[in-house]
Amino acid sequence: MGIPIKNQIRDLAEQYHFSEELINRYSFYHGIARTAEIVKALTIHPKNYALRVNTLLTTPDELIKTLQEKDIKVHQHPILKEALLVEVDGPRELKVKDKKVAIHKSAASRVLIGSNVGAPSIQDPENLNIGDEVSITDKYGTLVGNGILMMESSEISSQKRGVAIRVTESKYRLPNFQNLKEYLRGQFIEQDLPSMLIGAQLNIKPKDRVLDLNVGEGKILTHIWQRNSTVTGTRIIAIDSSGSKIQKLNENVKRLRMNKAPFEIMKLTIRQLEKRFNRDETFDSIVISPPSSETGQRPKVSDTTNEHHILKAAKIQKALIQQAARLIKRNGEIYYNTNSLDPEENELIIRYAVDELKLTIVKQDYFIGDRCTGNFPGAEYLQYFYPDKQDTPGYFIAKLVK
Repeated sequence: MGIPIKNQIRDLAEQYHFSEELINRYSFYHGIARTAEIVKALTIHPKNYALRVNTLLTTPDELIKTLQEKDIKVHQHPILKEALLVEVDGPRELKVKDKKVAIHKSAASRVLIGSNVGAPSIQDPENLNIGDEVSITDKYGTLVGNGILMMESSEISSQKRGVAIRVTESKYRLPNFQNLKEYLRGQFIEQDLPSMLIGAQLNIKPKDRVLDLNVGEGKILTHIWQRNSTVTGTRIIAIDSSGSKIQKLNENVKRLRMNKAPFEIMKLTIRQLEKRFNRDETFDSIVISPPSSETGQRPKVSDTTNEHHILKAAKIQKALIQQAARLIKRNGEIYYNTNSLDPEENELIIRYAVDELKLTIVKQDYFIGDRCTGNFPGAEYLQYFYPDKQDTPGYFIAKLVK
């Protein structure tokens, strides 16, 4: 007699520090054996790290040449020509130091690829001195890197910013892209490969109106303009409710030399969006990159996402697609994408859009992921990226028309 499924779920959750609710949801959709493969892959960095060439300023060949001269192992994606893939060094074995420092989960994921540790990320800064060599762990004791203390304990406790630990060894090694002159000159931007498929297939016509809902740092937005920069008379409206993300978006626009792009950037909530744009059917294309549970992000040191987090995200996602369905013109295109692996945030949102909002799922121009197994009209056109199959972050893309 085999091990009961509930015991397998509990053991898997304990092994990888994932919530049992999340493992249970994965098991319901994929079975326990496949779930184990997915969770294991989520804790490992992809073999390649994706960059998007800003073809308004350089070419893929030119950027590959300059990066290779810096001994960076990089090659061009075989289908998406502006995508470059940098080989990741790791995972590497690390030796544990005498002193250990625990940091918050989000910071631990960044340390895995070599980021330094800010003072607010340290959980307990007691008994630390400048110059100490320390091992950096998450709250469960998982080793993510080694480094050197740059602040005294008292200083760490009082500082809201600044580097507290300079990371000297990490599980994975990547170049510090943001220090490269090519980055500073706007020749590329770091962007996950699946998200590049949105900008690669959204074609703007003269005088079109485009809306980017939850624009974030503008990686998809700037890709759209990069592909459509010769189009005249268009308006591209970008909306986000986060002031810090809008600040980062403006920095990216400036660095990528897109200051003259017809971007209209607005800080609006969903409720404010409905009031600000109260006329129906006024946009030709809409991109929705809604807040999500982010269960597809990798590498992870843990994931405490539970059903409440997923359902809360799905509520916001449904509200955004409702607004998109109202604002899109007849025959206009909606691109919906998340970095979640949960169907509640993906195909079930799209099924709602088909059944209740009368949108139609259509074929995507680029399809390099997995097909959805849903049993409703157009489900075969929905695209998933699974970490254990495509070796990318988990991702979901849908293309719809009205």
